[in-house]
Amino acid sequence: MEYTFEVAIFFILYGASTVISAIACLYLLLRRGNAFAPDITPPTRLRYWAAALLGSISLSHIWWIPDALSSDDFTSTSYIVACMLDCCFLVPVMLGTMPTMLQDRRRPVWPIGVASLPVLILLVVCFFNRSETTLRIGEAYMLIMSGVFIVYMLFATRQYRQWLRDNFADLEHKEVWKTLMTLIALLLMLGIYDVSVNNIILQFFLQAVVIVTVILLLLRVETLQTLEVEANETTNDKEALDSTSSLSPTKDNIAPITVLLRQHCEDTQLYLQHDLTLQQLAAAVGTNRTYLGACFAQQGINYNAYINGLRIQHFVKLYEERTKQGQPLTAQSLAAESGFKSYATFGVAFKRFMGQTVSSWMKLNFQN
Repeated sequence: MEYTFEVAIFFILYGASTVISAIACLYLLLRRGNAFAPDITPPTRLRYWAAALLGSISLSHIWWIPDALSSDDFTSTSYIVACMLDCCFLVPVMLGTMPTMLQDRRRPVWPIGVASLPVLILLVVCFFNRSETTLRIGEAYMLIMSGVFIVYMLFATRQYRQWLRDNFADLEHKEVWKTLMTLIALLLMLGIYDVSVNNIILQFFLQAVVIVTVILLLLRVETLQTLEVEANETTNDKEALDSTSSLSPTKDNIAPITVLLRQHCEDTQLYLQHDLTLQQLAAAVGTNRTYLGACFAQQGINYNAYINGLRIQHFVKLYEERTKQGQPLTAQSLAAESGFKSYATFGVAFKRFMGQTVSSWMKLNFQN
């Protein structure tokens, strides 16, 4: 390798991404508390997978150093060995970390290992025959596998988004967009890794993406509220069955559930409870969450729309009462009284339910 100013800058960036990855890995493994969001309990499984990924990124940078310092020969021993190590550790762990950010169900990770096996076999063959053609076949397979995985993750993330809206009214600390940003960064890192060999510009870009990805992954792990308890309470769901839930809900037989919801949720103002979940509402009504969720679906809504619709109605009622009495008020305080833990969540729900922003609605009502 010819040592130039660009190469020197690259190795500085390379070293920075290595050190940052290692520090982030040690932080996730050794620190018991949450330094970024102390009130949040992140998923333990995601924490360990993310630590494994960050450690693999750091180690991958180390085992690629001999190849970077030697030659640009794709069939050299150092290059093939580094590819083998990445295939055994970095790529499977990276692909395995992504599904753990989606908590609607525990997705198996063994197919990732099976899918990575052909690449490892091709690399072993290349190690003995030193054929660049064999290496290119392996790279093409990696690109195809990455493309298939991207499609799968897009579909899985869409399912996860719907699952959140079907089971939770308060979506703070469960934001899908943060998960998507982290997934996009990981997928971008994987894609650049696949095509950046012997391209100094892409290598610069790859190291910058690595640093951004490490930061995003660390923040996602520490700010994602664990939902594993709610996601795995299927046993309790079955035990909570009553006479009405023994049948599949239809538009003709959901009347009893509607009455129960009015008695146990609307009349008691249970919907004002922060972080109320579908599971908790189903227990209060005396049915299971699967049946209750199906009842909402029969009415063309989901749990999130039902609870937040009641909260918005409560907000409007409070606003009208306080305005008539001439009492000072703010949208933030009324939103909190109406059951919203996050004003941002309230703003999104209000616009979806009322068709306009909170500020626009309040200005219109002040004028009237």
